[in-house]
Amino acid sequence: MECVVDTATLRRQASEYVSRASAGETILILRWGRPAAILRPAVPGERASKVTVSTFRRTLRSALRTARSQPVVLTWWGGEAAVIAPVPAEIAEEWDV
Repeated sequence: MECVVDTATLRRQASEYVSRASAGETILILRWGRPAAILRPAVPGERASKVTVSTFRRTLRSALRTARSQPVVLTWWGGEAAVIAPVPAEIAEEWDV
């Protein structure tokens, strides 16, 4: 994983990280130093609950809790921008989660 960000930084710079994910980057999100979720590009036709980026930023804690079990599509100006999703097994094993 090339980019790793903690929740405090993500909350302050949500637009930047969502833009990076939208452009194709996958970002590992850490909470208390442990992987909490990944932020990645949206997959066309992906079915998941949708949340605006501004709502995601305000409700980061609950969004991460939801993303542990199912993907959440982040929308921006009405379009799908990125997805916050569970940590893949291979990353969880690497971090001994």
